[in-house]
Amino acid sequence: MKRKNGWWIDENNNKWTVHFYTEEQAEYLSESLINCSNCVNCINCSYCNSCWNCDNCVDCWHCDNCGDCYGCVSCTNCVECITCFNCNNCHAYIINPSRYITQNIGSRKAQTHFYYGKTKDGMSLQVKCGCFKGNLKEFAEAVEKTHGDNEYGEQYRREIEKVKMLFDLED
Repeated sequence: MKRKNGWWIDENNNKWTVHFYTEEQAEYLSESLINCSNCVNCINCSYCNSCWNCDNCVDCWHCDNCGDCYGCVSCTNCVECITCFNCNNCHAYIINPSRYITQNIGSRKAQTHFYYGKTKDGMSLQVKCGCFKGNLKEFAEAVEKTHGDNEYGEQYRREIEKVKMLFDLED
């Protein structure tokens, strides 16, 4: 760890401002990053791997090959994400995906997250709802199986229709 122009800089050019971090704190934070480079003031990025040009990321957990991220919060196992925010197991997006979040709905009275964006294989939509993670078709099938025609199934189906219109998806 070296001090230069108001920064603590590690061997991979990750840096932490001397105005907020001691050398010991910067060394500790540096140790949590694996092969990351050119990251700035990232904290609690527990064992992020090969991330680059991240800025002020917080609480990222085992992120892998993420780049140009800014202020990420509570990310988990992201792969090749760019400028994500509050992600959970998203993967393979080439650019930051569009995101639609429901109000608190369903039997859990919680939000459901829909991510839509470009991947290496084309456009992709991912759904995260409680412990469910999958595409829109899989989500609709899970809703049908779990809730059928009850009030929660209706709530989820309305949100699925909104997402189809919002992202201009065909059936």
